[in-house]
Amino acid sequence: MAEVSLHDLFVYDETSPSHLRWKITANTSTARAGSVAGKIKPYGSNKYWSIRYKNKQYKAHRVVWELVTGNLLKSVDVIDHIDGNGLNNSIMNLRVVDKALNSRNSRRRGVPSSVGLPSGLCMHANGLSIRARVNDLEGKRISKSFSIRKNGLENAIKQAVFWRDESIRALNELGAGYTDRHSK
Repeated sequence: MAEVSLHDLFVYDETSPSHLRWKITANTSTARAGSVAGKIKPYGSNKYWSIRYKNKQYKAHRVVWELVTGNLLKSVDVIDHIDGNGLNNSIMNLRVVDKALNSRNSRRRGVPSSVGLPSGLCMHANGLSIRARVNDLEGKRISKSFSIRKNGLENAIKQAVFWRDESIRALNELGAGYTDRHSK
């Protein structure tokens, strides 16, 4: 039996919350022609529209991209939600990027704000310095440490923030794609 095409299953529709509607009625309670395709599923700290058909899981944003552009995605391709809202699958909000660029457009996660250090900074394991970090164009981490003993804590943090901001500015001039949303 021939594999079913996404065009046979779904239609792109801006009025649908997932931006997709079923084209067919399947033997499920949710897949009815004209109904909203998908359910909201958590993925890490984000939420995305996800669709299940014949025991296969589809990410709605990838389906939208392929339906509208006609371009088949490779497994390594990342669909970036430009506004950071994983539930907004409008074609105008989607773009294909590599993993490194997508990470430069992401919010801060995993570090509680109560730690007190700005994003991209950490206390060195020895407790004697503040380390600032960025990722270069190839995704390699670059860091620089600022001595607390020599500069004091407040000045070490200020110097680290300045170095990181300047590094991001320089990387953006080379096309790195860090955005205002990065680590906010």
